[in-house]
Amino acid sequence: MLSITHRSYTLGQDMSSIEELVLASRIGKTLERYPTIWRVRQLLASRVWEPEHDAHMWEDEAGRCIGFAYLWRRKRESTNVSMDFILHPHAFNTEIFAEMLAWACTRAQKLASQLNADISLSLATFADEDAYIQALHHYDFILLQDSYDLYMACPLDRGLPEPVLPTGFTLQLLSGKENLAAYQAAGFQGVERDLCYTKTFEPA
Repeated sequence: MLSITHRSYTLGQDMSSIEELVLASRIGKTLERYPTIWRVRQLLASRVWEPEHDAHMWEDEAGRCIGFAYLWRRKRESTNVSMDFILHPHAFNTEIFAEMLAWACTRAQKLASQLNADISLSLATFADEDAYIQALHHYDFILLQDSYDLYMACPLDRGLPEPVLPTGFTLQLLSGKENLAAYQAAGFQGVERDLCYTKTFEPA
């Protein structure tokens, strides 16, 4: 069995290792399941307020980063904390994910005490990721909501064609509460379900 160690993320020194992990995590997976390097960079630079406490790395015997988890908040004083995580597909291990959850829960509890307020820790997974879901239930996370993300792509090496609506369709701005019910009822079909789990921590 591999010897796995973990440590705090070091700002300015570990980014290249994280980028390699992000790229490797896409092997055999659809793109929308994993963050882009741009998103990880953005969050680490603007939403991870204390990198030495809010970002953590897991490494194998060779010192290769095989797992990364970080907690981000829109504002430093925010009580809503989101956890993002990345695992290398060749080193997938539910024990590592459990360690990530334990680390995140410990940090969220400390934040609750520091801010003297309830902290909501949330993270997303997909409906077919049973191992993650079981671990989340084990740590008493509850399903907050399910939602759909729609991803589309288009080549940029040629001009964009003029959009043409199908016969019988018109285009209008979404405005007013009277449109919301129809918008929500439309939904999205054929895309993967994103499950959001959450757990609340009270000040010690």
